[in-house]
Amino acid sequence: RQNYPERPEYITVTMRLAELLQKTDNTLKAAELYGELVDHPRVPVEQRYRAGIQRATCLVRDGQYVEAIAAYRKAATLSGTEQIAAAEALIWAAETAIAAKDLPLAASLYQEVADRFAETEQGSRARFEQARCLFDHAKYAEAATVFQTFVTEHPEHALVWHARLQGGIAGRKLAQTPEEFSKVAAVLLKIARECPAAELAMQAFLESFQAQQAAGELSKAA
Repeated sequence: RQNYPERPEYITVTMRLAELLQKTDNTLKAAELYGELVDHPRVPVEQRYRAGIQRATCLVRDGQYVEAIAAYRKAATLSGTEQIAAAEALIWAAETAIAAKDLPLAASLYQEVADRFAETEQGSRARFEQARCLFDHAKYAEAATVFQTFVTEHPEHALVWHARLQGGIAGRKLAQTPEEFSKVAAVLLKIARECPAAELAMQAFLESFQAQQAAGELSKAA
């Protein structure tokens, strides 16, 4: 590498060296070499994308979450016309934001995936994860809205009942008056009666019971 930087083999040797350093947990040096490949004008775009992902992976391993998120975002721009590759890079960035306990950033990244790649499985799942990040960040009004958006956009998705239930729970957390609790209880009870998944149905019954109690409707709760 040092003696023949203009040789065609330079790129292959650099990639191989970076992979060896990564395998031996020398992640900082590996990330440096992957970064060199990402910015190298003679590296094919597909290889630049792969180097970008591996650089981000090394930075995550080293606990450098902010830098890793930026690396994943940069890799997404190197995916060319491959929508799935770009979506996956942004999803990994969102997962890294969660690891860094930055839920607003994670929600924003998931929203970007959901908006840009709505017709893909990654896009539909990202919409659900966006709502879940908002919920976990106690942004219950926003979470309820996004869960409903997910249900509307993807009514046949495997997670649709999870979304309906989580949206109902968000509504219960937002309720303040007996009337609001009563309305939420009815929504949750409907979910409980219609949901085909027994575990989710039981959780919906419990949430409805708690909402009815909060509304002071003890006879209905019973």
